[in-house]
Amino acid sequence: MKLKRSWIVVVVLIGLIQSVGGKVFHVTTDGTFDGSGSIDSPRSLQRAFEDHMNYVDAGPGDTVFIHGGDYYGSFTSWLRGEPNNPVVVMPYNNEIVRIIGTGVENNTLSIQGAHAVFRDLIVTQSERNRYTGSGEVNAEGGVSIGGEGVKLINSIIYDIYGVGTGGSSNAINAEINGCIIFNAGYKDPYRGVGHGMYLSNNTGEKVVRKNIVFNTYGHGIQFYTEGAQELNGSLFEDNIIFNAGIATNEDGIGEMRNYMMGGNVPTRDLKMINNYSYQPPGSIGNGMVMGYNTDSESCVIEGNYIARGKRVFSIQRFSEAIIRNNVIIGEEDQALTSLLYPDEFPVNEYDWNQNKYFGDTQVFFNENSNDNLTFSEWKNQFGYDTNSSYQSVRDLENHVKVIANDYESGRAHIVAYNWKNLDYISVDLSDILPVNEGYRIYDVENIFEPILQGTYKGGSIQIPMHLTEIIQPSGDNIDFSTPHTGKEFGVFLVKSAKSVSSSPLPTNISETNHEEEVKVYPNPVQDFLTISFNATSSENAMLSVFDMQGRKVFNKELSVYIGNNNLEFDLVQLKSGFYVGLLEQGSSRHTFKIRKIN
Repeated sequence: MKLKRSWIVVVVLIGLIQSVGGKVFHVTTDGTFDGSGSIDSPRSLQRAFEDHMNYVDAGPGDTVFIHGGDYYGSFTSWLRGEPNNPVVVMPYNNEIVRIIGTGVENNTLSIQGAHAVFRDLIVTQSERNRYTGSGEVNAEGGVSIGGEGVKLINSIIYDIYGVGTGGSSNAINAEINGCIIFNAGYKDPYRGVGHGMYLSNNTGEKVVRKNIVFNTYGHGIQFYTEGAQELNGSLFEDNIIFNAGIATNEDGIGEMRNYMMGGNVPTRDLKMINNYSYQPPGSIGNGMVMGYNTDSESCVIEGNYIARGKRVFSIQRFSEAIIRNNVIIGEEDQALTSLLYPDEFPVNEYDWNQNKYFGDTQVFFNENSNDNLTFSEWKNQFGYDTNSSYQSVRDLENHVKVIANDYESGRAHIVAYNWKNLDYISVDLSDILPVNEGYRIYDVENIFEPILQGTYKGGSIQIPMHLTEIIQPSGDNIDFSTPHTGKEFGVFLVKSAKSVSSSPLPTNISETNHEEEVKVYPNPVQDFLTISFNATSSENAMLSVFDMQGRKVFNKELSVYIGNNNLEFDLVQLKSGFYVGLLEQGSSRHTFKIRKIN
């Protein structure tokens, strides 16, 4: 089947309390303050982000489409959606949108407001001095999140001279998902400054999932406060962090951490699940450090893969901890684990077991007594790791993980620990790509040029590991080059040629052409939904329905006839709420919103 494609039509009938449809606002580089937001009268970027009493502004269920181009300056969004019905900001028709900070404000993009989704953007900054020893550094932050329910999705944030992405305690229930952050921070004579992420949390749960952060001057992720805020209830899952502090390591300063999870207040209910960490051979950086200068309460550290660091894994001053099913890898005399427990703490109450350790030497460090212990002494002294194992690093097997994106079908991150030093690794993408789907694979260290592209024929793809090209930090007074991780370790982005966004809104939404209309009715729908469209081919089609969190809740292959088709679907099993429908056939796609009522 081929749907007629002079326009891709979207029916957006949201039916809020007063059955008002979601509006679309367009932004271009030459848009104006007085623009209506139509495609013929676009707005400027800052105007689209503001809230003016006498104008029609984007709100719950609306979409702000930013047309391709470079947007220079600093921008603050006050857009406000509602829970489960956000306002969405995204590129128009998959065009490339770059927001480029020029140092005039504290942050390039500040997201205030509430319940807003920002996705698929590129945020970077103009070049400037990067070393305090040669003059003042304008340490402008990249993206700052300060609104409740804000989501930052699948964005690339790089060459930032301050913190890549920040989320204060005002960002209640914020989510950072699928982003790629690198070359953040600057150097002073004593250390690197500026982290990939700098977060805190008072109430609700911050969710940080499936991000890639690397080659920062400071820490990769810092969950930290000096005391003005709190460190409560946050989930860090499926993130890949590597080479924190590498931009200063050549001078032997920094000792930065891939994960710095603690500050000067107690940390509570912190969950570190299935994350990945890597430091290169000989690095003075650290892997995962839990806790800091004060006693903390509780954490769960489970399923993480932590490779190398001056301290590979460290936990400090927690009264409760679950530490299970982790893989911890060191070299030479690196401390595989380092434990500092609170005074008068019954240390045998940690649930610490079923971990795998690999090292050149057995170093398990008791910080309270300043003793290095063998694995046997560690187990006997604390009663931990009774069902864990220790092996030589020479026994390591390659480890490859494919992490599917939460918000875009056909998109995934791949992390590869190539301990066998192979020229190519084999990666099965059958859970990510359908057969005969076009794809591109990118090395994240050189993210803007694909290393592989083609048509997926099923099974495994051979990805090269002998890569050298890398995007160096921009700016002045940088005295050495950042090295590529080389054959031992690689991180990749895979994208379907369709690159279909599943939630909160699809990426290919255009203006409606009434001559070639896809009709979706009734909408709102209680049980049976009808989709009417005209087809020029009999190739089968696929209908998918996603909830507003990006989960696929309905999927069906369709037999299609040339000419007019009226297809009926039983959606009675769906809960009340808003959904995104996606009708695909070949390279044609129609997307639409659905409101389900009971």
